[in-house]
Amino acid sequence: MNGWLLIVASLVITCLMWVGAKEVNIAYSSAQGASQVVALLGFMSLVWTFIIATRHSVIETLFEGLDKAYKAHHILGGLSFILLVNHVLLLLIAALPENTLKLYLLPGTSLPYTLGILALYVMFFLLILSNVSTFRL
Repeated sequence: MNGWLLIVASLVITCLMWVGAKEVNIAYSSAQGASQVVALLGFMSLVWTFIIATRHSVIETLFEGLDKAYKAHHILGGLSFILLVNHVLLLLIAALPENTLKLYLLPGTSLPYTLGILALYVMFFLLILSNVSTFRL
């Protein structure tokens, strides 16, 4: 149970730090802000899946057993995937009024956006690959 408390605390602290880092800006859309929060939470969840995957004895102690740590890894992996996909969807919603959808959909327009698109495709591929290996034909 201590492991889950640590995870939730890190997610709450991440949100509080995001709020503290923002200035009041009227031109700032709510979809853009939600997209940033969702991206931060998704990234933090993904970081926790990597930490749990180390199978360190401290992680086993925090989650009161390796089986519970694996369950947390599975839950956090799915949560991070959902949050990061929603990050992209919220960016698309924020881009609708400005008609800049091609920036978020087409690789090659901007290096940071191209790397983000590539990361999303890699995450899709790894999720499919990890689920295919669990099915028996």
